[in-house]
Amino acid sequence: MKRKILISLLTIIFLGFIIYGGVGFYVAYSILKIDNTCGWHENSKPNSWSTKVDAHEYSNLSRSRLRDSFPSKEYHLDEWQNVYFPSRENGIQLNGWLFNYYQDRPIIIVIHGLFPNGKCKPESNLIASLLIQEGINALTIDLRNYGQSDFVSDYEDLGLKSYNDVLGAYDFLKKIGFESNSIGLHGISLGAVPAIFAANVEKDIKAIWLDSSLAEFNMVLQDEISRYGLSIEFGPAVSFFGKLLSGVDPVDLNPAEN
Repeated sequence: MKRKILISLLTIIFLGFIIYGGVGFYVAYSILKIDNTCGWHENSKPNSWSTKVDAHEYSNLSRSRLRDSFPSKEYHLDEWQNVYFPSRENGIQLNGWLFNYYQDRPIIIVIHGLFPNGKCKPESNLIASLLIQEGINALTIDLRNYGQSDFVSDYEDLGLKSYNDVLGAYDFLKKIGFESNSIGLHGISLGAVPAIFAANVEKDIKAIWLDSSLAEFNMVLQDEISRYGLSIEFGPAVSFFGKLLSGVDPVDLNPAEN
């Protein structure tokens, strides 16, 4: 009798462990699996992008109406260079659009957010246009695994590797004649993380503009897990499988400390 009870308990524990791990893997996979496309904005260019394309995707009525009525054409740019340059991580080639309109003026590297995303999105194109209007040059980039840059993983590294891509863009701009202290960074959403890490490496980067950045890993983890109706107790499993899938330790994702 005792043997049967023990076997039953061990079976329950084993099944519980399998379910716990399975849920952790599913959530980590869902969070990190990259959509390499630009979503509704695939193939958009600086002279053709529009916020109307995905206005219907927004459940918030005011946001949907804003995107549907936004005069995108007023911010189109007809002149840009399609450029390629290496990441500071060996073997990774990156792509960007260079808006080099003004001599002896600063330039801002514009870094997109989480998938589906890239330099093709309205946010990056609008920021580039606004910068040009103010007499500031711009370089919008595709991070690794996005757009026309090299694909090296199926999973998002949360900026813990791709900050080297930002540094590659910084090196490229220095190579073509920009002074190190005239190069700034603008990070959109998750793109703010590699911007923070890159600026922490290169102290000559003096200007950083961060839009809706995350602050630290535990806050993000709790928010993401709750979106799946789960409690924070699943955090260790999600973190474990996140590390296995992405090749980085998400616990290191604490840009507020940099």
